[in-house]
Amino acid sequence: MLIMAIAAPPPPRDLDAAGSWLLARHPWLKQLVSQIVPTDARREGYWLTYLANAVNVADESTHAWQAYAASTVAPDTDEAFALWQAAGPPPATAPARAYLSMSSGERSVLRLVATLGMDVAWSPRDLNLDSRGAAILSDWSRIVVGQAPYAELRAVEQRFGVDHGPMAPVVDL
Repeated sequence: MLIMAIAAPPPPRDLDAAGSWLLARHPWLKQLVSQIVPTDARREGYWLTYLANAVNVADESTHAWQAYAASTVAPDTDEAFALWQAAGPPPATAPARAYLSMSSGERSVLRLVATLGMDVAWSPRDLNLDSRGAAILSDWSRIVVGQAPYAELRAVEQRFGVDHGPMAPVVDL
């Protein structure tokens, strides 16, 4: 049986439009985003910035609580613990709490996508993906590769005599 692959249209070069392209291609991602980003932000087109802000605030809150817990000993009794908790850092915003309540795989995908909106700490070690997340990573990679100024890079490589040899074809998952 012959299976034909239908090539997806390339993602837009504009990162906001590329993020919307991702949402349109991945219903699961759209569902995750809708748990954090309000409808008006999605409709008005600033959902990537909103998502990235939620991820960054969640990181700041997590670091603040880790520092607080390391510098003070949490008490054993419920009443004392409530006082200790009240004296700690302020609670995270509702979008950051929604992000923090998700599974590690969901957070991994959202952190990856949030990098399209603004500076978000990210590392390949953050990848904890199932097949849905891997499909999103594949499309995210297409977006990122599309941002590279290849003409300028080739000119620099040629000037300095860099030769990568024949390039292997890119496989679109």
